[in-house]
Amino acid sequence: MSELKPCPFCGGKAYFKAADELADGTFINAYCGCHACGIELWSNYKKSHWEWAKKEDFEKSNQKAREAWNMRAEWESE
Repeated sequence: MSELKPCPFCGGKAYFKAADELADGTFINAYCGCHACGIELWSNYKKSHWEWAKKEDFEKSNQKAREAWNMRAEWESE
């Protein structure tokens, strides 16, 4: 599991919510957020209605949420 960087908006402590399958069975969701400002970033993985979710699907969603949270844009100053 990769460590989460502080919130990119306020610098607050980040948290992670592991992937969970929605009641309708179509999406697997994981997310990261900030305790201080309340921002959340979700990772949604859509699976087919007729497929069962696999362990790899949950791991993929978890990893995508962490990677998206930790991504930072590089800004060029002029």
